[in-house]
Amino acid sequence: MGGFLGGVLLVTVHGEMSVTLSQYLQAHIADGVALFGVMMSVNGMTVLLLQAPLTRWTERFSLFRRLVAGVLLMAAGEVGFAFSAEWGWFVAAMIVFTLGEILIIPAEYAQIDQIAPPRMRGTYYGAQSVSELGNFPGPWAGGLILSAYGGPAMFLVMAALAVASLAFYGLGRRV
Repeated sequence: MGGFLGGVLLVTVHGEMSVTLSQYLQAHIADGVALFGVMMSVNGMTVLLLQAPLTRWTERFSLFRRLVAGVLLMAAGEVGFAFSAEWGWFVAAMIVFTLGEILIIPAEYAQIDQIAPPRMRGTYYGAQSVSELGNFPGPWAGGLILSAYGGPAMFLVMAALAVASLAFYGLGRRV
């Protein structure tokens, strides 16, 4: 259950990034819509170029350590968004955020491989996809925070949620 709640929090953070980040950029950064397009392209290119080598390099570390590193990178990316004012800083923060994604997603699936009995793997993977429920509160909460307190506050709250997910992953690890 802990890993599930940790996953929901991380999907919440990711959902905020993919929806309310664009709203913030459009309203507060010159040519923000174009910047968002560049950032999404950088996200995709970073995954394509670095996923295989980074995943291979991190295999020497435990799954939990990879997860912790990924969460901290994702949170650092959110903090970067909060304090960015220029295109270059936003793009750099997106690269950091994406490196976190690259570490988190394979680690989550590898954990399922470790805990699931072979004949139940499909069921476990199906249950893990329920964490996609986080796609609802991310944009919703992000939008509320954005309209009430502004972008920097929204990004910092999402960074805190990412870090809070580690508590749930830690609980799930004990079970």
